[in-house]
Amino acid sequence: LYGPRIVTDGLVFNMDFSNPKCYSGSGSYCYDLSGNNFQGQLVNTPTYTTDGNNKFFAFATNDYIIVPNSTILNTQTPSVEVWFKTNSTYQNGFFFEKGTVNTQYSLFQEGYVTTWRHKSGSTARDLDQTTTTLGINTSDWFHLAGTFSSGLKKLYLNGILKYTTNDSSYPTINTNTGGMSIGAYGGYSGSHSYYYNGNIAIVKVYNKTLSADEILQNYNALKGRFGL
Repeated sequence: LYGPRIVTDGLVFNMDFSNPKCYSGSGSYCYDLSGNNFQGQLVNTPTYTTDGNNKFFAFATNDYIIVPNSTILNTQTPSVEVWFKTNSTYQNGFFFEKGTVNTQYSLFQEGYVTTWRHKSGSTARDLDQTTTTLGINTSDWFHLAGTFSSGLKKLYLNGILKYTTNDSSYPTINTNTGGMSIGAYGGYSGSHSYYYNGNIAIVKVYNKTLSADEILQNYNALKGRFGL
């Protein structure tokens, strides 16, 4: 149930809300499973929901989770994964952000566009595609992953590489102490908005660029829980 076959090499942040070690089912805090002892604080009470063996937080209106900073997340080779089910294919909502708004790296939806963003110097660089082109709908769960290395960004959906862009002129990611947020932009210490409208079950961050095989392995390890 808790993904014993997921890739663990380079895994620095792992919140899987079905695992009681991550969230007990009550209270205002959730906990990292990677061994790095992150603690997330639930803000404005996202709804904890059970659907068979799957448990997740339902986000709406202004619900989100904030996680304090750690330098381990200031990696230049991040990979971010999220399992989600959206309530709307048109919305302004963040799955995940590291750093205060638009200062490091993030996965989010803006209007009909799904975006994997990194900030290099004064420039925000995006790899994006419409939810329609990706095939995202409001009925199913999806596994979304973004990887980065020296400006090369890749976006995967359900274990399959969908889009690639090479921003070789922007090969680094800025760093700051802003921490992380799930379900909104702003990290831990920034202002928050772009509240996600939908369900989020798992968020993982790696400090290495996952390969296509590793992304597919993570998808296959957990897809059964999500009816895929």
